[in-house]
Amino acid sequence: MVCTVVEDMVKCAEGRSNRVFRLKLQNSRDVVARLPFAAAGPPHLVMASEVATIDFLRHRLNLPVPRILDSASHASQTPVGAEYVSMDVADGIELQHIWHGLTMYQKMDVVRAWLTFESKVLKAFSGGGYGSLYYCTDLAPTDARDLFVDGVKDEEFVLGPSLHWQPEFRVWANRRDELDIHCGSWPDVSSYLKSVVDAERAWIKAFASASEFPTPFR
Repeated sequence: MVCTVVEDMVKCAEGRSNRVFRLKLQNSRDVVARLPFAAAGPPHLVMASEVATIDFLRHRLNLPVPRILDSASHASQTPVGAEYVSMDVADGIELQHIWHGLTMYQKMDVVRAWLTFESKVLKAFSGGGYGSLYYCTDLAPTDARDLFVDGVKDEEFVLGPSLHWQPEFRVWANRRDELDIHCGSWPDVSSYLKSVVDAERAWIKAFASASEFPTPFR
């Protein structure tokens, strides 16, 4: 960032995972800054993966996502004592505000544009492997899996521990982060599914308690 003097700061939103601010810099540039809450997931990994993913989409796949201006995934190394990312403000209007006023043909154009976006992402990862995306410098070699894009090994990005909050495998939820379980990455679907089963067995053994109410399975 060329200009670091902030003239105005407004809190835009506060959700489950992030606190979001909109900053007006001295050079009249608008910037969005986000600081993750602890509930967002494991320290360092969440921010490191998010920044790497946005960078990958923008510079590897040439997709229209906001540009990362600055970021830090280690809270102890920042002046504010928190992880953060700052990025350009996305141009345009949020789709939720205009969707119901669009014609059917306009909605079809939006869907086609989204399908084009998604198809580029899916094609990029067709070489195999499951997990979240990181810079290779953000993970230990033992936690990283090579990423191949169009059959060519990427020298900057790798696959690593999953941060996906899917209902069937919330690897960091309900104290699962305290367990010795494999959180990714995985070479194939069968390896991923085995981790799901192993994680649930470990959680049941460590934390589950018998129901107070009679059930037909007791």
